[in-house]
Amino acid sequence: MSIKRQVRASKLFKELPPQANGSTCFQLKGYPSGASLYVLKDDRRFDFWDRAPSKFPNSSQLLDFVQNNGIRRPRGEHRCSYTLDGRYIGRVLEIIKGRMTTNHELLSRITARPDVFGGKPIIRDMRISVDLVLSLLSQGTTQSELLNEYPGLEPEDIRACVAYEHAVIAGDLLEAVSVLGS
Repeated sequence: MSIKRQVRASKLFKELPPQANGSTCFQLKGYPSGASLYVLKDDRRFDFWDRAPSKFPNSSQLLDFVQNNGIRRPRGEHRCSYTLDGRYIGRVLEIIKGRMTTNHELLSRITARPDVFGGKPIIRDMRISVDLVLSLLSQGTTQSELLNEYPGLEPEDIRACVAYEHAVIAGDLLEAVSVLGS
């Protein structure tokens, strides 16, 4: 299967208009200022680049992979730009998909209801707000202390709060968050 077909089939990327040099650009959904793939005209190689690799989910695993298997390309302001052989596209997509699925699952734990805390994001429709958990964490409360203090809370809920915070700060899409009763 061609690189373009694999990228399209993954449904992780939005295809942008064709480039002047004949390459096809795909932008990672949910990261409008971040990761992109350029499938080169011959459809046998692709460029992976990211303006802010530290903001990208699972960046360390992905960057290790592209650094070990790609050829670094200077691209002005971009800190991460590598050309890879087409045979690696499957692994790159697996790494990206694995982490995005995890973030999507975590964010699905966050809901917002106008009748609870004025519509603030809450955890699993309980009366525990995301900002309460983040505030307690920033004050030095440990995960185990939070779990003891709030028996309905699960470790994944705390991770969901951190994932939500990251998504808001990074300007990512929050499509997995449920807004109820609006």
